[in-house]
Amino acid sequence: MCRRRWRSVMGWAWMMLFIVMCKPGGVTAELIPAGQRSDAPSGADAPKIPGAYRPAEIVFGAYRNMQQLADAGIDDWAFVRRHADGILLHGAYWTHDPSAPAVAERLAKRLREGVADEPAAMARVASDESHTRLHRSRMRLVLETGWPHHFEPADRFATMGRYYAADHLQRLSELESRGLTIDELSVDFRLWVFRLFAQQTPERTSEEIIADVVKQWGEYVDALRSERPTLVMKMTFTPVQLPWRGERPYGTTMTPSPLRSGRWPDYDKSDPLLVDGKPRSYFFEGLDLFSRAFDREHRRGVIGVVTDSPFHYSWEWADPEAQRRHRSRIRAYESWLQSRGFKHTFICNDSAIDWRNLPHDDADAMYADRSMLALIRYQLDGGRADRYLFESWYDGPHRIVPETHSGSMTHMTAHAIRYLKGIGQSMTLTKTLVGATSSVTLTNSGDVSCLPALRAMGPIRAWLGEDDISKQMMTEEGFVPDRLLGPGESITIRVDGPHPEILAYWNPQQPGRSSSANGASGDNSKSDDIGVMARIGASQGDPMP
Repeated sequence: MCRRRWRSVMGWAWMMLFIVMCKPGGVTAELIPAGQRSDAPSGADAPKIPGAYRPAEIVFGAYRNMQQLADAGIDDWAFVRRHADGILLHGAYWTHDPSAPAVAERLAKRLREGVADEPAAMARVASDESHTRLHRSRMRLVLETGWPHHFEPADRFATMGRYYAADHLQRLSELESRGLTIDELSVDFRLWVFRLFAQQTPERTSEEIIADVVKQWGEYVDALRSERPTLVMKMTFTPVQLPWRGERPYGTTMTPSPLRSGRWPDYDKSDPLLVDGKPRSYFFEGLDLFSRAFDREHRRGVIGVVTDSPFHYSWEWADPEAQRRHRSRIRAYESWLQSRGFKHTFICNDSAIDWRNLPHDDADAMYADRSMLALIRYQLDGGRADRYLFESWYDGPHRIVPETHSGSMTHMTAHAIRYLKGIGQSMTLTKTLVGATSSVTLTNSGDVSCLPALRAMGPIRAWLGEDDISKQMMTEEGFVPDRLLGPGESITIRVDGPHPEILAYWNPQQPGRSSSANGASGDNSKSDDIGVMARIGASQGDPMP
């Protein structure tokens, strides 16, 4: 994904610490209830039910240096190999670089090591079941490629979809001949193709142009799926370039008005295209693209969208109001997708503007910190993507392995897995009875920060400080504070009654969590490959400390 490799963005801020301190003998410092999250999606385009539980995956992949995975020992990335949900392969390297075929063979061999020969588990089908499976006999592989890769003459526009499908099928076959079986194709839907169409035929309306481009997208999807019926596909795009339901784009846009002569990005800004002596304007919204590209005719095998928005673009780019509107737009179409059964992937990375000239270890550490912060802030904002993709389309990270090396890409991925899934972590939930009120304390006893969720298993009245959190606790997701809980830190809530039944989860999107408690009294924390759960329950009586 090279579309913003050279784009400059402004500013740099160090990672914020979201820590809730426990006050001895009393209630913790106040938190802002989840119901007061800023910029929550609203309106007809954001129908997501507040508090609905949505598990999430972790996938990782860099543009360069991924050959280190092929040459490293299994122990160099054993945790990530076991618990990550997949590896992203950038088409710019894996389908174009002269060294890629030999590296692909070595990586395929490495991925087969230690894998049991289980035909049923090795099979891949294009279904939600395979998309969300937690335990695999081999690593899921996602290839990212572009459509279109380069500018085409006007006489080829009519066959562009089939043309690129044939090209990408050839590249898939080459990787498979080297032993890498591709499960998903993430299609970098270059929005400048709309501009090309408009510049080639300025007399056409926006409606006619978007209809033609979406028609080509449908033919591309159909051609690929006819040859690869189990291939799962996603569209990758840059939301900053598109308006959504009246939310205007900021800065560079692929929907210019009026149109200019020449080809983007080298068009003559001073020379507007004229039709009958008048400047020609062109405009469409992201919803126009989504509603057509994901309709019944073209959705076969297409399961969602990948959002390309580096950390700068979401939290430090432009002015605060533009940042807020940009993030709100992303969450609005996330809700639009999920309400229609599609998946949303949010890329967690950072622009290279601040670290590209640093020593490699320093650059990698900064990149890892800010990529991790992208995930944390997205969740704190109320975002609930189906997958978080730790991706780079820059020269860094320079070190991919070992996962024990701070700043390496696998170290960053392992951190994200522990934060999101709670693997290897623990938490405790204890209760103190004060009259007719219970004081319930949740403590992070793990070694990484968490974003917990507290869920009541029946009607409840509960407060955090002076804030009534009863409604949030009775949702499927549960009450989620607006701060992280650091290792050793606690939060305390007040609950009416002596025997509240409460579950606590490591993360609101912790995959595979159970809706019912396991274990007897005293079995207060459960940690396994699908995360952490703690409980207190009326049926078991008071939990043991």
